[in-house]
Amino acid sequence: MKKKKILALVLAASMAGGMLAGCGATSGGDETAKGDKSSGKVYYLNFKPEQADQWVELAKEYTDETGVQVDVQTAASGTYESQLKSEMAKDEAPTLFQVNGPVGLATWKDYCYDLKDSDVYKNVESDDFVLKDDSGAVDGIAYVIETYEIIAMTFQTAMFIKMSSLTIIY
Repeated sequence: MKKKKILALVLAASMAGGMLAGCGATSGGDETAKGDKSSGKVYYLNFKPEQADQWVELAKEYTDETGVQVDVQTAASGTYESQLKSEMAKDEAPTLFQVNGPVGLATWKDYCYDLKDSDVYKNVESDDFVLKDDSGAVDGIAYVIETYEIIAMTFQTAMFIKMSSLTIIY
């Protein structure tokens, strides 16, 4: 079930990203510019090396289903931002890429397509993890959220708990 949800999100994101692929095309008889879905190409720059194999598998499935070539490149651990900067300077920049929340979006916003009218955004149940700008444009939709929690207790806090006979349940 989890794999199907991930596949559905990747496919939807790829289709949304595919809309970007035609942005630079001319209208002079170019079938790709007219929306020919059997051609085109998606280039996804992956942020997470530990998921590289899964992205490649999903890309193959998408290509098999649609005929649209999907190329997944994975940045080495700790090098994503510098590799993204380098790739964005090329003629064939990534169609899909990841940003590190609002901080990353501030850097890459000019490369983002407004997703507010996309099928992907129409299926979002909550805007809690949607990156919007001040105008309401949907510049990004989270597909994974990572968090960690550090519980730190000072000596004074520990002594207060011991002296007041409080019980902390974790």
